[in-house]
Amino acid sequence: MRCRIGFIGLTLLLAWSAGSFAQLPDPTAADEKLLQAAKLKTDAASLLEFFRQRTMPNNEREKYRTYVKQLGSDVFRLREQAMNELVKRGVVVVELLREALRDADLEVARRAERCIQRIQEKDVGGEVPAAAARLLAWHKPAGAVETMLAYFPFADNEQTADEARNLFASLALKDGKPHPALTTALQDKLPARRGAAGEALAKGGGPAERALAKKLLYDADSLERLR
Repeated sequence: MRCRIGFIGLTLLLAWSAGSFAQLPDPTAADEKLLQAAKLKTDAASLLEFFRQRTMPNNEREKYRTYVKQLGSDVFRLREQAMNELVKRGVVVVELLREALRDADLEVARRAERCIQRIQEKDVGGEVPAAAARLLAWHKPAGAVETMLAYFPFADNEQTADEARNLFASLALKDGKPHPALTTALQDKLPARRGAAGEALAKGGGPAERALAKKLLYDADSLERLR
């Protein structure tokens, strides 16, 4: 009888446990819902492409600086062409356009302001990039660290930057060794990338990785030394 009661109790316990696990909330559900509301896909490949589109490669920068200068062209058609190209490129050129708001040429400043307004009107909400970064950290696809390091200086807001830092820390080690993209970024010319890489290796690595990050205590940039 005792064995039978024990067996029944064990069965009930297992059934209860299975039901409890089934009721655990999906940690990605809210972020997926947010991206779907913004009409964005939530698979890993689409998330990587989302951040690539919000990143300006070095070889594009001068091209879009030229378009910003072209906002003050004497030819109306060229001014309109420049606006269309800048708006089409999206949020990644906002940094250049904000610089142009202080341009001595009032036509450049006025058109730069209009470009920013049009870009912000068609862009996703401020919470979406952070949600996308959390989903990317959850999926952990190949290329996530490299893609987010390229994007990091263009982070939409500090919340998104923090989520990127969390991603770097969670993926700091690859096959038991420091992620090569992070160790390379320790020498990056941009302080933001150096600091993010050092912080990730210090948080997500062991003694050897913290020794690598320790070199940033002597970095030329005070903010990155603090991080």
